[in-house]
Amino acid sequence: MAFLERLSGGVSAPLRLLRKVYDWCLSLADRPSGEWSLLALSFAESTFFPVPPDILLMALALGRPSRAFRFAFTCTVGSALGGLFGYLIGVQFYDIVVQGWLEQSHYREGLREVLDLYRDYGGWVTAVAGFTPIPYKLFTIGAGIARVNLPVFFVASVLSRGARFFIIAGLLRWKGEPMRRVVEKHFDRISVLAVLVLALAYLLYRAWGGG
Repeated sequence: MAFLERLSGGVSAPLRLLRKVYDWCLSLADRPSGEWSLLALSFAESTFFPVPPDILLMALALGRPSRAFRFAFTCTVGSALGGLFGYLIGVQFYDIVVQGWLEQSHYREGLREVLDLYRDYGGWVTAVAGFTPIPYKLFTIGAGIARVNLPVFFVASVLSRGARFFIIAGLLRWKGEPMRRVVEKHFDRISVLAVLVLALAYLLYRAWGGG
């Protein structure tokens, strides 16, 4: 644990910010607007927003474990609808919106990898989008650019994102309050471990054949 504590110290400022975001998300759990916020965040994350909806889903599910699956459903609906909007952006607004966005971001290489996947395997690649380190927005916009079959893309999106969100909700419903206490007590260490796991997943993805 000493290593994690030293690592936590090196990223203390981002972790403090993340902690504030986490606390804010928890505060939404008992508000009527919490579920609407989840729907909006899920939609936005599918096209442009950088923060994944998982953190708000976790906060709401931890606050109300009995509604965990309802929150997962809301998250899935928002994400799937946002995916359709991302697809539309890729089809209609690549020259106007996407190219300029790519020039100002670090997503160019990731979008190229997604387009290669769609070219090689078709729209069903979207079914694994929820379990890769590649941002989901690149799959939605990339699907539009590649003109993949829209019904296939939509069904694959629902399956992928739904599986991810319902797995999270199921775990939190199963161990809601104990899981909440663990997260509250060890938030910094969990955050550092999450970053390390994502980094490892990305390296394995690249080694496996992601380019």
